[in-house]
This record gives sequence, C-alpha cells and structure tokens, in this order.
Amino acid sequence: MMEPIRLSDSEMVVAGLRAMLEHYIGPHGYLDSSWVPVEIALLVLAVARRSHDDEVWFPRGHGATIQAIEQRVDESLTAAMRGVLR
Repeated sequence: MMEPIRLSDSEMVVAGLRAMLEHYIGPHGYLDSSWVPVEIALLVLAVARRSHDDEVWFPRGHGATIQAIEQRVDESLTAAMRGVLR
C-alpha cells in the first residue's frame, strides 16, 4: 500500500483544487485534507489537465500545480516500487 501524498503545502492551492473538483464532479469530500491517497491525486491530475487555467482553482498557475502534483505522485510510486524493480 502506498503512503498518502500531500497535494500542496498551501491551503489556498488545496482549496482551489477542491473548488475545481466540486465544479466538475459535485460535492465529494476527497480533499478534506491536503494529504490524499495516490488514487485521489491521480483523479485530481486527470481533472486538472482537462480544466482551464482559473486564478481561483490554480493560484500558483495551472501548469505549475499539475507539475508539482505529478512530481509528488512520481516520488510516491518510486518509493513504493523500490526493491521491486530490477
């Protein structure tokens, strides 16, 4: 099982991502914390990639937010697979 990842250290960024998800999928409760399972981070990424750049949803920029989450997901996957890959 993979450890949860922190989407962002900024509550403003997490609040923006929460608002983005609510816009597209309705009330969800997935981002009640900045720490989420990797599966939820992947959902956020999938929706964010298809979303337009909105100042409220992406206060640090659309591309920068996506890139930061991708890096955290990649680090989590790498750590989970360490020792398994040969």
